[in-house]
Parts: sequence; structure tokens; C-alpha cells
Amino acid sequence: GSITCIAWKGDILVLGDVDGNLNFWDLKARVSRGIPTHRSWVRKIRFAPGKGNQKLIAVYNDGAEVWDAKEVQMVSSLRSGRNVSFRVLDVDWCTSDKVILASDDGCIRVLEMTMKPACFRMDEQELSGKVKVQSIPLHASLFFCLFCCVVQYYCSK
Repeated sequence: GSITCIAWKGDILVLGDVDGNLNFWDLKARVSRGIPTHRSWVRKIRFAPGKGNQKLIAVYNDGAEVWDAKEVQMVSSLRSGRNVSFRVLDVDWCTSDKVILASDDGCIRVLEMTMKPACFRMDEQELSGKVKVQSIPLHASLFFCLFCCVVQYYCSK
């Protein structure tokens, strides 16, 4: 299928496509492996921060998965309608072992790689001093990126 996203870290290149396939390329060993995820098209792929950390997150229309790119093995999965009732809007790495997820129910969730939730309502949280978030613009990717920086504090606890 047509490529929808790409991520590169060290010797590993990962491609996502419209058919939900993940293609892992080990550039040093010159080998590739295609994995049919049986999910919707791959919207986003991001490697976790940290030297030598080969975990990555793949975002689909119906949820997200954490993968170990070195072993080419899925670590955990989150799927709307199956193990969660919300729709995933965006996901990114908060730290080297935690992800941050924005969902259509107005929550920002900080999750372990096992996708165990720790949820708090954005419209009810006072983050610090004078900063209070009133609402989340659902289609504001820039806001989500900036918010990830603010939530870094919560991820490190």
C-alpha cells in the first residue's frame, strides 16, 4: 500500500501504510520485515526518546500500539471499541517509557508502555500557579505538542 508515515532512528527505519502494515528495515543488516497489523491506515509513527531505545508508537484511526523495533514485536495495544471506550486523537512520547494520549472524551492520559491509563480531566486540573486549562481544541496539533512539554513534569513522577 501507499506509505503514510515514516520514522528513523539509528539503523532502524519503519514505514507505515494505508493498509495498516508496518515495515521494519534494519539498514545495517540490510533486512526488512513487513508486519500486517490488521488495523486501519497508519497515521503516525514515533520512536521513543533515548539513545538505544528502540520502542516506537504507531497510531491508527482506531487506536495505538507500542512496538519493540529491535525485536519487531508488539508490546501493547489500545483499540477503540475493544479495550477502551474513547477515540484516540493523538499520541506521542512523554518520556522514554511513557506515552501521552489525547482522546475525544476531553482527557489527556499519561500511560505506561503497557497502556495502563492514568487519566485526568483537562478542564478540571490546575497545573501550576496561574496556568489553568479551560478546554482542548480537538484539532490543534500544535496545542497538543506544547501541552506535552507542560505534562513532562507529570510523566517524570
